[in-house]
Amino acid sequence: MSAQPHVIQPGSRIWMHLAIHLSDGTEALSTFAEEPLAFTLGDGTLTPGTEALLLGQAAGAPQERLVSGNDLFEAWEEAKLHWLAAEDFPGGVPAVGSLVAFAGPEGEEIAAIVKEVQGHRLLVDFNHPLSGRLLRLRYQILEVTGPAPER
Repeated sequence: MSAQPHVIQPGSRIWMHLAIHLSDGTEALSTFAEEPLAFTLGDGTLTPGTEALLLGQAAGAPQERLVSGNDLFEAWEEAKLHWLAAEDFPGGVPAVGSLVAFAGPEGEEIAAIVKEVQGHRLLVDFNHPLSGRLLRLRYQILEVTGPAPER
């Protein structure tokens, strides 16, 4: 009698490879040529949307699926587009498409993308860079253990 494979559930320890590609084929992230991700489901390593895709799965062959960046990260919102003055960029005006970082209210780093430059102002997008995009997610779950028993 063989043991049932562990399936991913909240608190599971997971070792996996993950790659995210834009619809044009551009690779946004990949661990396939590196060490696999090792994390506990729910620890914040992956977004809640990405974790939801993994629930109920066991280790096995590589998988691939098309997903919306809105589902994996957050819904794209027009309210997160802001016009900022060029003076807010002491190192000079960044080019359209540049990733810029700002300090958040609690000192955390907030990334944004410059979408447009008009004279002395810049349109900056504070949405997650992959929100609103069609993505190809490729992953391979290598091992699943736990979750740890309650004490």
